[in-house]
Amino acid sequence: MLYSPQFRNTSLLSIPKITQGGGDVNFTKGHVHIVDEGTTIATGSFNPSTGLYQLNQYVKGRALKTSKTAASTSLETWHRRYGHLNVRYILESVDHVSGLAITSQQPFDCDPCDMSKITRASMSELYPEKLLPGEFLNIDLWGPSRVRSINGNYHMLSTTSILRTFRVR
Repeated sequence: MLYSPQFRNTSLLSIPKITQGGGDVNFTKGHVHIVDEGTTIATGSFNPSTGLYQLNQYVKGRALKTSKTAASTSLETWHRRYGHLNVRYILESVDHVSGLAITSQQPFDCDPCDMSKITRASMSELYPEKLLPGEFLNIDLWGPSRVRSINGNYHMLSTTSILRTFRVR
């Protein structure tokens, strides 16, 4: 892996992808050179604090072609491929990433993203304030355990009163 802050949000570059795209990556005495069609397009050096090679110079206006034909894909597909990345970030990356072609920018609903944003109701709305201690209990049965307790049990029953933090086990 190479670290490159110049590549904005995509700061890690894959060596196999560069070589599969026709580029050459040369490592010599703590330095790296990325060459495409005989032209050095980026250089860098080893950073001992991170354990990564950091690109510190690149040729403006010159980018490595990682594929000969760019497949166009919908915005929803790119959103899922990038691990449900914010759609705005993907759209901002189109001008900076070779091969990121978007065929359709239609709005879509993403169930995993919707589920991750769900919140639950406050517990105070569910329980009246005028309860007496012991009137409403949370009971949890846990087990079986691989190891017996001091008393020889494999299960535990935990009882907690809503109004008290005292627990009976």
